Amino acid sequence: MMQLEKELAQMQAKQKELGDLIANAQLGREHTEERGNLVEEMTETEALWSGQQEELKQFKECDPVLMHRKKEEAGVAKDAANRWTDNVFIIQSWVRDKFNMDMDEFNKFFGIPAEFDSV
Repeated sequence: MMQLEKELAQMQAKQKELGDLIANAQLGREHTEERGNLVEEMTETEALWSGQQEELKQFKECDPVLMHRKKEEAGVAKDAANRWTDNVFIIQSWVRDKFNMDMDEFNKFFGIPAEFDSV
Protein backbone atom coordinates (compact mmCIF):
# COMPACT_ATOMS: atom_id res chain seq x y z
CA MET A 1 0.00 0.00 0.00
CA MET A 2 2.85 2.38 0.80
CA GLN A 3 4.45 1.70 -2.55
CA LEU A 4 1.21 2.66 -4.33
CA GLU A 5 0.98 5.88 -2.31
CA LYS A 6 4.58 6.64 -3.21
CA GLU A 7 3.84 6.03 -6.94
CA LEU A 8 0.73 8.21 -6.64
CA ALA A 9 2.79 11.04 -5.16
CA GLN A 10 5.36 10.69 -7.97
CA MET A 11 2.64 10.74 -10.60
CA GLN A 12 1.01 13.80 -9.05
CA ALA A 13 4.38 15.58 -8.99
CA LYS A 14 4.97 14.65 -12.63
CA GLN A 15 1.46 15.87 -13.53
CA LYS A 16 2.12 19.21 -11.83
CA GLU A 17 5.49 19.50 -13.58
CA LEU A 18 3.93 18.81 -16.97
CA GLY A 19 1.13 21.27 -16.26
CA ASP A 20 3.72 23.93 -15.48
CA LEU A 21 5.56 23.14 -18.72
CA ILE A 22 2.33 23.51 -20.69
CA ALA A 23 1.58 26.81 -18.99
CA ASN A 24 5.10 28.10 -19.77
CA ALA A 25 4.83 26.96 -23.38
CA GLN A 26 1.55 28.82 -23.84
CA LEU A 27 2.85 32.10 -22.44
CA GLY A 28 4.01 33.40 -25.83
CA ARG A 29 1.10 31.88 -27.72
CA GLU A 30 -1.83 33.99 -26.70
CA HIS A 31 -4.44 34.11 -29.41
CA THR A 32 -4.03 37.64 -30.73
CA GLU A 33 -4.87 39.06 -34.11
CA GLU A 34 -1.19 39.53 -34.91
CA ARG A 35 -0.39 35.92 -34.08
CA GLY A 36 -3.36 34.74 -36.14
CA ASN A 37 -2.12 36.76 -39.11
CA LEU A 38 1.39 35.37 -38.71
CA VAL A 39 0.12 31.79 -38.52
CA GLU A 40 -2.00 32.37 -41.63
CA GLU A 41 0.98 33.90 -43.46
CA MET A 42 3.17 30.96 -42.43
CA THR A 43 0.57 28.50 -43.75
CA GLU A 44 0.38 30.35 -47.08
CA THR A 45 4.18 30.46 -47.32
CA GLU A 46 4.46 26.74 -46.63
CA ALA A 47 1.84 26.02 -49.31
CA LEU A 48 3.71 28.23 -51.79
CA TRP A 49 7.01 26.54 -50.90
CA SER A 50 5.59 23.04 -51.41
CA GLY A 51 4.11 24.12 -54.76
CA GLN A 52 7.47 25.47 -55.86
CA GLN A 53 9.17 22.24 -54.79
CA GLU A 54 6.74 20.30 -57.02
CA GLU A 55 7.50 22.65 -59.90
CA LEU A 56 11.23 22.26 -59.25
CA LYS A 57 10.89 18.47 -59.59
CA GLN A 58 9.67 18.99 -63.16
CA PHE A 59 12.90 20.80 -64.05
CA LYS A 60 15.24 18.49 -62.17
CA GLU A 61 16.40 16.88 -65.42
CA CYS A 62 17.84 20.24 -66.50
CA ASP A 63 19.95 20.58 -63.36
CA PRO A 64 23.49 21.64 -64.44
CA VAL A 65 25.12 19.26 -61.96
CA LEU A 66 23.01 16.36 -63.20
CA MET A 67 23.71 17.28 -66.83
CA HIS A 68 27.46 17.39 -66.14
CA ARG A 69 27.31 13.99 -64.44
CA LYS A 70 25.37 12.49 -67.38
CA LYS A 71 27.91 13.96 -69.80
CA GLU A 72 30.76 12.35 -67.85
CA GLU A 73 28.93 9.01 -67.74
CA ALA A 74 28.32 9.19 -71.49
CA GLY A 75 32.06 9.78 -72.02
CA VAL A 76 32.89 6.74 -69.90
CA ALA A 77 30.39 4.63 -71.84
CA LYS A 78 31.83 5.85 -75.15
CA ASP A 79 35.37 4.97 -74.04
CA ALA A 80 34.21 1.50 -72.98
CA ALA A 81 32.45 0.94 -76.32
CA ASN A 82 35.57 2.01 -78.22
CA ARG A 83 37.71 -0.27 -76.06
CA TRP A 84 35.54 -3.25 -76.96
CA THR A 85 35.53 -2.24 -80.62
CA ASP A 86 39.33 -2.15 -80.53
CA ASN A 87 39.32 -5.60 -78.94
CA VAL A 88 37.21 -6.93 -81.81
CA PHE A 89 39.65 -5.44 -84.34
CA ILE A 90 42.58 -7.01 -82.47
CA ILE A 91 40.86 -10.41 -82.59
CA GLN A 92 40.10 -9.91 -86.28
CA SER A 93 43.72 -9.22 -87.11
CA TRP A 94 44.91 -12.15 -84.96
CA VAL A 95 42.48 -14.55 -86.67
CA ARG A 96 43.40 -13.14 -90.10
CA ASP A 97 47.13 -13.66 -89.43
CA LYS A 98 46.84 -16.97 -87.58
CA PHE A 99 44.27 -18.74 -89.76
CA ASN A 100 44.64 -16.83 -93.02
CA MET A 101 40.95 -15.89 -92.91
CA ASP A 102 39.40 -13.14 -95.01
CA MET A 103 37.96 -10.19 -93.00
CA ASP A 104 34.59 -10.37 -94.78
CA GLU A 105 34.34 -14.06 -93.96
CA PHE A 106 35.24 -13.36 -90.31
CA ASN A 107 32.60 -10.60 -90.09
CA LYS A 108 29.96 -12.81 -91.66
CA PHE A 109 30.82 -15.76 -89.38
CA PHE A 110 30.59 -13.66 -86.19
CA GLY A 111 27.67 -11.46 -87.34
CA ILE A 112 29.64 -8.23 -87.41
CA PRO A 113 27.95 -5.61 -89.63
CA ALA A 114 29.92 -3.91 -92.42
CA GLU A 115 29.49 -0.47 -90.81
CA PHE A 116 31.08 -1.67 -87.52
CA ASP A 117 33.54 0.98 -86.36
CA SER A 118 34.60 2.98 -83.32
CA VAL A 119 32.07 5.39 -81.86
